[in-house]
Amino acid sequence: MMFTSDEIALLVASMKRNGVAELDIRHDAEELRLVSAAGARPGPSSSPRKAARTISATAFGVLDLEATGPLAVGASIAAGDIVATVAVGPLRRPVVSPVAGKLTKILGRQGQRVEYGTPLFEILETKGLS
Repeated sequence: MMFTSDEIALLVASMKRNGVAELDIRHDAEELRLVSAAGARPGPSSSPRKAARTISATAFGVLDLEATGPLAVGASIAAGDIVATVAVGPLRRPVVSPVAGKLTKILGRQGQRVEYGTPLFEILETKGLS
């Protein structure tokens, strides 16, 4: 490895101090990519806003958005709801919402090939939604 864990910690601390959100370092066949959420600068809005949470694919395969019925932007989703499935041959893996909220974006397409971690939905979290 090109950096020790102590050197990486120093790089992350420097990124935070200087407001750097991302850093890519490549050397020969090795690559290091650091992304710091703390490096992002706040926007001009002075009122706190809730950030949308991303619901991602739980496996690689073919996305089925219609497996649980049609979803539309603005729909209320409860924590634990199955919002889609990912099919690998005859096997289907559910995509479950980790939080309750309102669906703000549908990022995936019916029949799309996805990999583990592919962003599929954005949901604005709300407390106490059932």
